[in-house]
Amino acid sequence: MNQHPFSLPKQLTPTRETSLPYLEELHQRYGLEVYPEDPFVGVFHIRDNVWAMYAPCTHAVGDNWLYLIEGPEKALFIDNGYGIGDLRALGEKLTGKPVISAVTHCHGDHAGGCPQWDEIYCHEYCADMLHQQMEHYEEWWNSFNHVGEAQHRPYYTEKDKIPYRPYTPLRLPNHFLINLGGDYDIELIHTGGHSPGLSCFLDRKSRILYAGDAFFESRVKGLGVGLNGARPGTLHPESMSISYYYKQVEALAARIGEFDFAMSGHGYIDSPARIVTDVFAALKAVIENPDGYDDVIESHTGKTYIKNGGIADVLYKPEVVRKNLEEYPL
Repeated sequence: MNQHPFSLPKQLTPTRETSLPYLEELHQRYGLEVYPEDPFVGVFHIRDNVWAMYAPCTHAVGDNWLYLIEGPEKALFIDNGYGIGDLRALGEKLTGKPVISAVTHCHGDHAGGCPQWDEIYCHEYCADMLHQQMEHYEEWWNSFNHVGEAQHRPYYTEKDKIPYRPYTPLRLPNHFLINLGGDYDIELIHTGGHSPGLSCFLDRKSRILYAGDAFFESRVKGLGVGLNGARPGTLHPESMSISYYYKQVEALAARIGEFDFAMSGHGYIDSPARIVTDVFAALKAVIENPDGYDDVIESHTGKTYIKNGGIADVLYKPEVVRKNLEEYPL
C-alpha cells in the first residue's frame, strides 16, 4: 500500500486513512500547527477569530473537531475533546484571553475535557447527563474510550490525561446567549436527537453554526445523523425521538438566512448552510415512509438504513422510527 504523501505527527494519526487527503487539503488552505501546550490536536486557523482543532479518536469510531472562537473579552471552546492534553492552555496561548467552554452534548469525544473548567456551558438536559456521568467519572471515561479493549488507541500516556475534578454543568435554557464581550453573543440552539442535550451554537457575527453531532455533510457513505433512540436509563428520552428532533430542525431550518456555514463535530468542516434543510428533507421523508430508505449499511449499531436529503444523510432503523412516532407523536 502506498503511503499518502501528507504526514502528521504520530499522535495525530487519523483512525481512517481516507481522512488524510482531506486533512492535506485543509493544510494547504489554512496551514497546520501543533503546539506543545496540547500536542494531541492539530490546529487550523480557519477565520480571523476561529480555530478548528482536529482530535484523533481514542478508539475506532471516528475522529472529531473542536472549535475555538475568540471574542472581544474572552474565548469559547465549542466542545473540549477526550480530556487528553491541556486544551485550555492552548486556547489561552492562541487568544491571549480567558477561555471558557461549552459542549454540544455529553459524549466523551465532546465533553471528556470538562474537568479543566469550573463551569461548562450546556443545555439543561446535557447538564443532567453530565451530572450522571460525574458520579462514576473514571468508569465512564474508561468505558467510552474502550480502555483495555483491542480497539483502544493509546496514543497518549497516563500523565497526558486531564485529572478528574468536579465541575458545574450550567443548566442553560434553549436560546441562551453566551456573551464573549460587547455585543458578541453565541446562541445555544437545542436539537436533541443524537443525545438528550445535543445543541448547536450560532455565531451570528461570523455567520457560522457550530453543529456538533446534529448535522453532517455526507461525502462519505455512513457519515450522517444517527437516530437510534434512547438507551435504557437515558435521561429525557423523549428528546432523542425522531419527532422531537424533526420539530427542532424544522425551527432551525426556518432561520437558515442567519448563517452561511455549518461546522460539524466529525467529518467535513465549512459545510454550506443547506446541510440543515437537507437533513430536514431527509427526516420528513423518513417520517412519511420509514421503509423508503436509499441504502443499508452495517455500522457499530448493527444494520442501519440511510435516507439522503441532498448533501446530508439520516441514519436510522425503521422499527425505532415507528416506535418513536407511537410514543412521541408529531
